[in-house]
Amino acid sequence: MLACDIICLSVGSGGLVIMCWKKACILLLFFAVTAIVSPAQTVTTLAAFEQTNGATPRFGSVVQATNGDLYGTTEAGGSNNYGTIFEITPAGVLTTLHSFNLTDGANPTAALVQATNGDLYGTASLGGTGTACGRTGCGTIFKITVAGALTTLYNFDMTDGTAPGFGENLTKGLIDTFGDTGHPVLSAQTVPASDIGKFGILECADTRTMTMVNRFVEKPRRRETASRLASVGRYVITESVLEALRSTPPGKNGEIWLSDAFVRLLEKGLPVAAFLLTAGRWHTVGNPEGYTKAVQAAVRAEHTLCEARPPRPALRKAIAS
Repeated sequence: MLACDIICLSVGSGGLVIMCWKKACILLLFFAVTAIVSPAQTVTTLAAFEQTNGATPRFGSVVQATNGDLYGTTEAGGSNNYGTIFEITPAGVLTTLHSFNLTDGANPTAALVQATNGDLYGTASLGGTGTACGRTGCGTIFKITVAGALTTLYNFDMTDGTAPGFGENLTKGLIDTFGDTGHPVLSAQTVPASDIGKFGILECADTRTMTMVNRFVEKPRRRETASRLASVGRYVITESVLEALRSTPPGKNGEIWLSDAFVRLLEKGLPVAAFLLTAGRWHTVGNPEGYTKAVQAAVRAEHTLCEARPPRPALRKAIAS
């Protein structure tokens, strides 16, 4: 996975170009796309998702059960727009087995697996009864019979994990969101209300994993916005953003700010998408407090490092604080 400050995607006849800026260095990856044409190849569309029966089946593949039918999940759509579990026969008969309702899970993003008892097991990256993650829930583990009877087996609640199956692949989430919308993308994560004055804040129409931005407010006072979605410094930059940057005058300290370009786009009514990071924890390292928290989190997570090199007393004290 690329660790970039800015990602720029350009799609052309030659393929996909990803430009990755990380401080002073530039990494350019080019993926050539070659079309393979054979008179014997035939592609048949078996079924089409149309929101009511599911949408965005992009994160996992279908699994073929012992009865011969195929089963999978969609991240969105269904009767509640929280995703679905579906069955499709090899002949193309599509059946929605379950529509998630947030209480029993939301936005499943991983493939199902079939156990020896014949039931299918999977995870939902959001939803459930856990309260530590706010109204969206922390995710669930579920099982469903091939007939469509769903049982929630476990509800995550932050201390035992969150967003199962979703992973922490922020770059993939950004690229997938760009692929779905074709618009520039901001990454966002929920921050405490007391911290919104430290970040650029996004006001959005929705707060699930993919949404469109209505307004970008740079370091607002608490009374100026009700949102707690902070822009966390990862982007997909399109030509519209670059064009806005060209016409953006220097701001504070004579610098041209990327956030000003997004503000200009939104003021013109041009679309900007957002990808909500729900897995893992994000720390800003632009100040000593944030840097210390990031180091503490990394050390706590890397037990083998602590075992191999016991921390010095000063570091041990900082970790414990």
